[in-house]
Amino acid sequence: MWGTICLRSSSELFSQSEIPLTGSLRGSCPGWSSGTSFETYLKPIKDPASSCTGLIPDSNRVTPPFFPPKTLLERRGRDTFDVDYTLKVENIGDEELELAGIIDLLPTGFNFDSINPGGDITEAPSQLHIMVQVNRERVTWNFYPDVAIAAGTAKTLSFSAIAVITQGNYWSDVLFDFAGGDFPEDVYPWPTALISVINVFDVQAVDDEGNETVINLQVWVGDQNGVINTWNLP
Repeated sequence: MWGTICLRSSSELFSQSEIPLTGSLRGSCPGWSSGTSFETYLKPIKDPASSCTGLIPDSNRVTPPFFPPKTLLERRGRDTFDVDYTLKVENIGDEELELAGIIDLLPTGFNFDSINPGGDITEAPSQLHIMVQVNRERVTWNFYPDVAIAAGTAKTLSFSAIAVITQGNYWSDVLFDFAGGDFPEDVYPWPTALISVINVFDVQAVDDEGNETVINLQVWVGDQNGVINTWNLP
C-alpha cells in the first residue's frame, strides 16, 4: 500500500520534522474498503545510495489504524494433487497398426481416477491392480476390437489420477501391445511423463491480532538461474 514520494531536488518541505497527509484509498486492503479516507504524516528520508530524497508515510500514525497483513509459510510433508495424463500413439510408418492394449504403471502414490472424454480412446481400463513389490498401481486396457491407427495418424487416451505424494520426482512406465506381429514384443517408451514436486507450502495471511484475512498474493518460483514461473492468486 505505501510507496515513497521521491524528489530529485531540494525542497523546503524537508525543514519540517513531519508533514500532514490526507487522502482516500483506491483499491482495497484488509480492514479498509475503496474510498476510505485516512490521515497520516509523511516522514522525510534520505537514500545514501543515490541523490534521491523522499517522503514516506508513517504507517504507525494512520487514522483509521492500518495493519498490513503478515504472510505465514508452512512447509507440508505430503499433499494431494489431481494429475491429468495423455498417452499418444503415433504411427510413423506406411502401414496400419492395430493397438491391442496398454499397460501404464503409475508412479508410487498415484491412483487411477477417471477417463477424460477428450481423447480418441475413451474406454475404461480393463483392470486396476496394485503391484505389491513396487507399491505402484498398474492400469491395464485390453481393446476389443483392436484400435486401428492408420499410417501417418495418431490416437490419444487421456485419464486423470489422484496423487498423494511428497517432494520428489515421479515417472510413469507405459507398455503398448500391438496385434498382428508388427513388433516382436510390447513397445516400451522408457520412463516418461516426469512430474517433479519441489516443495509444498501452506500460505496464510493474518492481521496484527492473528486473525486470518484475505489478500492478493503473487507467487514466484525460481532457482539459481532466475524466475521459472509466477502466479497471481486473487
